[in-house]
Amino acid sequence: MKSNGESKAFHALNFLADLVLLNLLTVLCSIPVITAGAASTALYYTMGKMREGESHLYKSFFKSFKENFKQATLLWLILLVVGAAICFCALMYYQMNMPVLMACTLLGLFIWGAVISWVFPLLSKFYSTTFGTLRNAALFGTSYFLLTVCMTLVNLIPVVVFLFIPNIFIYLTPLWLLIWFSFAAYCNMGLLKAPFNAVIEHEEEKEAAEEECEE
Repeated sequence: MKSNGESKAFHALNFLADLVLLNLLTVLCSIPVITAGAASTALYYTMGKMREGESHLYKSFFKSFKENFKQATLLWLILLVVGAAICFCALMYYQMNMPVLMACTLLGLFIWGAVISWVFPLLSKFYSTTFGTLRNAALFGTSYFLLTVCMTLVNLIPVVVFLFIPNIFIYLTPLWLLIWFSFAAYCNMGLLKAPFNAVIEHEEEKEAAEEECEE
């Protein structure tokens, strides 16, 4: 019979192993680059299930990857083009020593990061059109500003390190490959629990009211 300490250690190791394997799975599914959106959506979907006590994590990952592939890929391509343009300008202004334009570009990078921080979690949880998902990301981002700042700062760490201290980025490659993205997604889904539950409760109340009106 396992002691309480052994049981906690076992669960901690099992949790860590799940994070590592899901991170590797996300990285592998993102290698073609254009599939990164679907992989991110699947990761958030799986992290949500993981927080709910779901055990079939890898089945959940590929279920979401398949179901959301088209819409997630379209959203990702839109965001990728915008993000690439912002990063190009950031590097150019940094090398040209233009601090004012550099600051404006960094603000644009933060806004981009804020949108992307909401887009894929929303897509993993709620059905909407492509435009509707982008609109909802903007609405949630402004309605939950402090939460958005926290998520964005976490999500942009690899981007900022890559842009401005690439040597450190390379040095931290094991961190990115093994656990960073799954750990960040797990933390973000914890932060998103309250706003997502509020939306679900609102929809349930709306459906209940509509049913009463029909009766």
